[in-house]
Amino acid sequence: MITIYCLKVGQSRYIGSTKNLYNRMALHKSQCSNFTKRKVYKKIKEEGWAKVECQPLFISNNLDFTQALQLEQLYINQMKPDLNERRAIREEATKKEYKANVYKRLPKHYCECCNKYISKYNYQQHLLTKKYQKWRKEQDTHAQDGYP
Repeated sequence: MITIYCLKVGQSRYIGSTKNLYNRMALHKSQCSNFTKRKVYKKIKEEGWAKVECQPLFISNNLDFTQALQLEQLYINQMKPDLNERRAIREEATKKEYKANVYKRLPKHYCECCNKYISKYNYQQHLLTKKYQKWRKEQDTHAQDGYP
């Protein structure tokens, strides 16, 4: 069962979703002491757990995880809670931009064979490819023949 819920902490709000509301509330309570950088947990710590109210907004047995996140995002867009710091789900374009930015930050090696940069994590695997092995063999042959 999926539940979209609203946490009211004083005058502030947080929208979330979960498969098990009871366990999620227990997790929120325990995370107040561990994750104090997040707005929601800072606010709960300031106000005290006694001032936290949980209001279910939507309950369904028919939603999958992605649909639940999409619905959660609709509630976030409508209610504009001040304690949510992140989107519940990213649009496809945003996901692609995120992956591109993450990939740009990874350490890379330049491959002369392919004339492109390959991430540090894929480079060792790349060295085992047939294309690279063939190119390497040609380079060794040219070096033996006196070509640079």
